[in-house]
Parts: sequence; structure tokens; C-alpha cells
Amino acid sequence: MYVVLVHSPDEEKYSDFPLLEESENCICAFKADPNPHFIWRPQAMSETHSFSLMENEGGVSAEECVFEYYVWDDVSLALDVGDKVLQLPDLRKSVRFCENMPPINKQRSFQSFEDAEAIVQELWPESGPLQEFKKSDFHINN
Repeated sequence: MYVVLVHSPDEEKYSDFPLLEESENCICAFKADPNPHFIWRPQAMSETHSFSLMENEGGVSAEECVFEYYVWDDVSLALDVGDKVLQLPDLRKSVRFCENMPPINKQRSFQSFEDAEAIVQELWPESGPLQEFKKSDFHINN
């Protein structure tokens, strides 16, 4: 689990915490130019797994599971904007519908494109149609 606190560089109350500086091996970075954005470099991009690490008296062992699961990084961004209002003017441009993958949790259902489109139209009535994000669109820009 990672937590990244984002605040004004003028804010002194967080001076004991490390800065979010970019380096070749950093996990998280912030780029201000030309368009402000965060970069997250996951540590464990992987396919599905069907093994689980089990603790025992001699340490740990890998035991086969009857189900598959994914391994991913949990990331939380905490934004301290003081008494200002956080503005996300381009948020709608970034909203895409992702195609269905085999479910990780069988008790959960996947929302359809039509359901997602209805939610987007409710939130942004003046926006255009919802675009679909396909696996083939995935790429990482530095």
C-alpha cells in the first residue's frame, strides 16, 4: 500500500516528509510540464496467479489455489488544497469505459457500457459519447 500526499510546495507542515522527486527508479513522480500529471510505475505488473504465500513454522511456502487472482499495487493520493476548491476541468476528457475482463471476485458484476454511459451523461449532460478504452490502447508514457 502506498500513500502519496500532494500539497503546495509552500506548505511547511509536511517538511518532515520526503519530496516527490523524479528519478529513474522512483515509483511515483509528478511532472508539471507541459501538462501536469502523475506517473505511477507499478512494482508488480503481472498476469494472473494461482498460488498463495502461506506462513508456516519454517517460514513461508507457495501453495496452489483453486482460483486465480491478480497482484497489483494499492495507491492512495491525498490532496491537501487548504481552503481552496479542487478544480478538475479536464476530468471528463479522461473518463473511458474499460472492456470486461474475467472477474476477480465472482460475487461482483461488471457494469455494462450502456450503464456506464448513462452515469457519464448524468454527471456531464453536455459531454459527448463515452469512449471505450481497450487493452490494445494501453501504453505508458514517461
